[in-house]
Amino acid sequence: MHFTWQHDRFAHEISVLKDGSWQPALASVEGTPHDDWPASPPFQSLHIEEREDGRTLALLVGMAGKSHWSASIEIDAEAHAVLFDVACRLREPAAGPLGSTYQGLPLAADSSALAVELTHRYGPARLERSGEQSAVLAEPQGDDCPQTVRWDYRLRLAPTA
Repeated sequence: MHFTWQHDRFAHEISVLKDGSWQPALASVEGTPHDDWPASPPFQSLHIEEREDGRTLALLVGMAGKSHWSASIEIDAEAHAVLFDVACRLREPAAGPLGSTYQGLPLAADSSALAVELTHRYGPARLERSGEQSAVLAEPQGDDCPQTVRWDYRLRLAPTA
């Protein structure tokens, strides 16, 4: 996993080891401050935390309009997966879909493909695909605000056949 600064926020990219070199598989779709609503959470702060048990977490926070976003991202080397726990605190109804959008094709046919798995620990979420983009989307509980909408998922290296 690799983080880069784009415009005013952090983007992330997931790569897989293929034929001895790291190849990009999925990249978060980011926007700009001029967009009406972000395609992915607009994280402006990144902190890497080393836990006593040996786990490494990326902790991110950001803001778009009157909404605050946060995430915890952990690599699970044993499961060949990256675990995402994302939240958005809405102070007013969302101006667009809440979710995380990626460029790339999860569930591709070759053995380096990443599978998107919804874990539903915090409520219903769905996976939508359009062209070469995939999005994990969550639904607010009506229009009442403030409220926190949370979604979690994992990107897992698909087993080889």
